[in-house]
Amino acid sequence: MRAGDSGGSNSNSRPGSPQGAGSPPGQTGLGSWIEIVEERTGDIRNPPRRGSTSRPGGGGGSLMAMIGAQADSSPSRPGQPTQHDDGREQQAATRQEPVFGRAASNRIEQAFAQSNSMVQPWVLGRMYNIVDRIAFIACKAVPKEYDGSRYHFFHVEGLLTYYPFCDDFGPMNLSAVFRFCEILSVKLESFPNETIVLCSPSDRRSRTNSIFLLGAYMVLEMDRKGHEADMPLSQVHPRPFEPYRDATFEPSCFDLHISDVWKGIARAKELGWLDPDSPDAIDLEEYEHYDNPGNGDLHMIIPNKIIAFKGPVGDLPDGRDWYDRNSVRSFHPRFYLDIFHEMGVKCVVRLNEAKYDRNSFKTNGIEHVDLYFDDCTVPPPQIVVRFLQVVERTEGVVAIHCKAGLGRTGTLIGLYLMKAYGFTAREAIGWMRVVRPGSVIGVQQQFMADQEATMHRAGERARGRPPESLLTSEELEKLCIFQESQRVGWGGGGSPDMDMAAAVLGERVKEASDRRSTAMIQRSGQGRGQRMDDNLAGSRDVEENDSDVDDQSNPG
Repeated sequence: MRAGDSGGSNSNSRPGSPQGAGSPPGQTGLGSWIEIVEERTGDIRNPPRRGSTSRPGGGGGSLMAMIGAQADSSPSRPGQPTQHDDGREQQAATRQEPVFGRAASNRIEQAFAQSNSMVQPWVLGRMYNIVDRIAFIACKAVPKEYDGSRYHFFHVEGLLTYYPFCDDFGPMNLSAVFRFCEILSVKLESFPNETIVLCSPSDRRSRTNSIFLLGAYMVLEMDRKGHEADMPLSQVHPRPFEPYRDATFEPSCFDLHISDVWKGIARAKELGWLDPDSPDAIDLEEYEHYDNPGNGDLHMIIPNKIIAFKGPVGDLPDGRDWYDRNSVRSFHPRFYLDIFHEMGVKCVVRLNEAKYDRNSFKTNGIEHVDLYFDDCTVPPPQIVVRFLQVVERTEGVVAIHCKAGLGRTGTLIGLYLMKAYGFTAREAIGWMRVVRPGSVIGVQQQFMADQEATMHRAGERARGRPPESLLTSEELEKLCIFQESQRVGWGGGGSPDMDMAAAVLGERVKEASDRRSTAMIQRSGQGRGQRMDDNLAGSRDVEENDSDVDDQSNPG
């Protein structure tokens, strides 16, 4: 039995904004029509600037460029010079006169029809090709029109089990990603003459997680870049998935797009974290064991460098190492000692108020550092600098926790990912949520995005220089400016009402984390958390059947 095993089995896998333009209004001005048509004809997620001659993911140019091309090819008007005796006549010949009224409308309609051929409508029950021999369909059963001899349909409902904290729904965790890659690879090998079709439940969130797994396969097994995983469905409109969000019930203040998560996985792969032959690779068996909240609730975010884990407590009865209270499992620092020694942990960083005696670690050869800041707020500049110094100076693994090990913990780890490894803020959040679901809460997301350039510059300058030179005074000032403008509103030294709001949000996140842990422990106790083969993973073949999809009049 592995160090720290509490007797429970391995945990079961747990796991861009839709920008569909509505129908044009019946009465609208020419400018509004141009905006609507340009949105529909450009790249759906990243529409081109007006006048551009190309757009990512598809041929052709923007609407205005296409209109211009039509105007260039129009016949000469009577009286227009055809021979240019001087520069003035040449300028007159090439100058376009403005077009108004019905002629302008006709030109716009023609351009839209020409470019709209690139756009595929999203329809439930329709098959969409992803790459060679891999396709996707959202349905309950296989529509009869698809030839069963050419296609192999399968479901992965078991892998789509995500344990939410609040209103979050993904992305799927690292275990689900690896298991899906195993399943799809076996399918492709077992059915060499058929197209393998992933059948997804029809609701938008299940579709999002299904497509996420397909894109993760493309990144890990086909060496696609993160943005390339989005290309097969980039012309589908409206977008068939929704952005990921943070682990709260508050209105989402930061949309994490599915491509952001793919890019985070791609960067981790480049660093060797997902390569089984690399010494820095994440151990899947170890990951699944400690992913179970009954076995410690800890995750190696950066192999051989940083661990995130749930905050220990020191008041367990009868000297126990772990204790279930109100169906919530808590751990004493003693529980982690053998685990941390095995993993090479040399320092523990505590970000929340003291719930245990720090000497529990220090007397056992593990350094301990307190860097407290309020729950659900962003870290003050001095905390950021001190944290980066601790991580840089520690020769070994650093284990970080707050109360639940999600918000404050994820924020500081994310800053280090940007500084040391060049992650963007979105890539860092995406990667952390795949490894440790629920990481980074509320305003912490935008804080990371605002500090991205600062962390990148700090990383470039710090290479070959002492850790004391991590940030310049100007960069510290930038952090202070953000602290004053944003942190105050989330309990960082603001009014008593704002302080209370941040504290309440923090308690809600902790309660949600406890509920989620209880559900996961109960499910693993029912024998559903063992290593999964093809069937236990929830993968099953879909028999040909009558069409049984949801109402296709609803685009989802």
